[in-house]
Amino acid sequence: MRETIFALASGVVPAAVAVIRISGPLTHNLLETICSGQVPKAREARLRTFRGESGEALDQGLVLWFPGPNSFTGEDAAELHCHGSPAVVADLSARLVTLGATPAERGAFARRAFEAGRMDVLELEGLADLVVAETTGQRRQALRQMEGGLSQQFTRWRRSLLGIQARIEAILDFADEDLGEGVLKPVFAEIVALKGEVTEQLAAGARAARLRQGLAIAIVGPPNVGKSTLLNRLAGHAAAIVSPVAGTTRDIVEVPLVLAGVPVTVADTAGLRESDDLVEQEGVRRAAARAQSADIVMKLISAETGDLGLREAEEDPEARSHGERTVLRILTKCDLATERSPEAMAQFDASISAQTGSGMDQLLARLSREIEALAGMTEVASWSRERHRAGLAATLTGLERVSEQLRRAETSDGDAEALVFAAEECRSAADALGLVVGEMGVEDMLDSLFSEFCIGK
Repeated sequence: MRETIFALASGVVPAAVAVIRISGPLTHNLLETICSGQVPKAREARLRTFRGESGEALDQGLVLWFPGPNSFTGEDAAELHCHGSPAVVADLSARLVTLGATPAERGAFARRAFEAGRMDVLELEGLADLVVAETTGQRRQALRQMEGGLSQQFTRWRRSLLGIQARIEAILDFADEDLGEGVLKPVFAEIVALKGEVTEQLAAGARAARLRQGLAIAIVGPPNVGKSTLLNRLAGHAAAIVSPVAGTTRDIVEVPLVLAGVPVTVADTAGLRESDDLVEQEGVRRAAARAQSADIVMKLISAETGDLGLREAEEDPEARSHGERTVLRILTKCDLATERSPEAMAQFDASISAQTGSGMDQLLARLSREIEALAGMTEVASWSRERHRAGLAATLTGLERVSEQLRRAETSDGDAEALVFAAEECRSAADALGLVVGEMGVEDMLDSLFSEFCIGK
């Protein structure tokens, strides 16, 4: 008989209330014993006294009983809502052990839900992301995936590919007969439509991955341009040392923030300049590397010199866009500038004084627009993990190969070999999606996935 497991599902005690979750074939017997035979009706919360081995009262709390298969795990399950003292939780846990239950490992309840067919791998990953979501955007994205939006889309594509494979094989079965011209056109049309949908999902998912993992923002510029002051202003506290001495910042100083509902890490970097100091040289190298890897680069230019002509823009012809990165040109120390021509100011995305806070609203508004564009919070479920991207990329490659073989078959007067290859590529593309959804070959990945869950989930 399968083990009956239990775990504290409500977090660290002491707390006002603790929840002990139970799942397995002994669940109903455990409730009968602990609650003196007073098991509540299914999915109805009832106040009960929890009793120990000698009949003494351990605590009073709510009991919820979930008969399988209509439970999270697909088997008999229950919850004991008790007072959240360490003593109550310890005594109830010890009582459950004496009655035959086993403490659960990480992800044990989620694994049983998967094994019972209650959730597929994509939905479980959404659940894992929901448990650790730190922002509203992450919560919304994880919930859409947990509710099955991504699974439904991937499963539909997989069934379409298997259907196309069957149609190609049917054409092969009647290769000796005259099937007429244009027999492959409907297949071509389906392949083109699928390629478009998969390509769109790949692009949308890149934004969802950034939302899940968070964005990196780098503040760069020459010494004493106000980088550390800006970081402190964004952080709301003195995260970096501010000094009039050039070269004060030698290493990268990072601050985690939430901007536009997206987790971001803002990095203050060493001032970019030539130096004979080996430590400062290393700081400059790290600053340049961080700028290359950041999603958004804020390039700071000081207004203190009074030179606000077009020279700065000409020094960096790629200032507006570096491939996947966005580069914002920020004029700092604007309270010290004496003259500002419209032509000069047009070169900057924002004009601020980090010292006084002037212009910070404008900068934050611009940052928010860029973050929302990169993190792309939409109402459509999108891939968010590298294995999702790899599966979609393999599917798209397979679709390209199917198209190539179908064109070959069409131009070679029904080349049977080309049709055989096309059918095989359809199967390979469908298998790539099957791996993502978890319909095949995911055992090695499951242990890693369930280790992400906390005990009790």
